[in-house]
Amino acid sequence: SDLYAQIIFIDGFHRDGKPLQDVKASLNCLDENGYIILHDTWMPDVKEASEWLTGQGFNCHTFETDNYLSVYSKGSVEWLKTLAY
Repeated sequence: SDLYAQIIFIDGFHRDGKPLQDVKASLNCLDENGYIILHDTWMPDVKEASEWLTGQGFNCHTFETDNYLSVYSKGSVEWLKTLAY
């Protein structure tokens, strides 16, 4: 049977379109109710990947830490707002 990830954390190369490539590749192994987490979403190429995900219907919650950490899911991310950080 096929195995799918519940959580995929992406914090790779932050330029030259690599974040979007990483996001698109990760969708092949993400469970339909899973989460993608992007680090450094303030950086232009990572922001591009973020905008692509939301354009694909993913919901997003961003933790406004020093480097911005954003969580995406096709399901609800409202519960993330209750977390202290």
